[in-house]
Amino acid sequence: MKQLWFVASLLAVSGLVFGADDGINPSTSDLPRLSSVTGKGDTELTKMDNLIEVTKQNLESQKHLKELVKEYLQVQKIYMQNTSDKQNGYRMVKKAQQVLDKIKENHLTQAFDQDFLSELTFFANIANKWNNPK
Repeated sequence: MKQLWFVASLLAVSGLVFGADDGINPSTSDLPRLSSVTGKGDTELTKMDNLIEVTKQNLESQKHLKELVKEYLQVQKIYMQNTSDKQNGYRMVKKAQQVLDKIKENHLTQAFDQDFLSELTFFANIANKWNNPK
């Protein structure tokens, strides 16, 4: 009987001390509210959707860049077989300019070998001179 009275007293005191009537659990009262309750979870999901969309766009752009690099290497190979063919030379410098522009547009210069970038820059400068004669 004494133990039952002690437990009842302890429960009554803990309810008063911890504010059982206001529904606040003292062990979690200082924690942030759950985002699903406050609606912030929807914002985070929207952010993730945006991130996924940007990632998809980046992937498509990188795939396009890969195709441009392949085309450049093919045109370069053809030109190297006959360096006197000005038409192929023109195609090569134009393709180099496209590749370099795409690399810069996608902020990927750090992903490419410096020698390759120097080569592209050299040929892109020729393309610029051909396009903008003085």
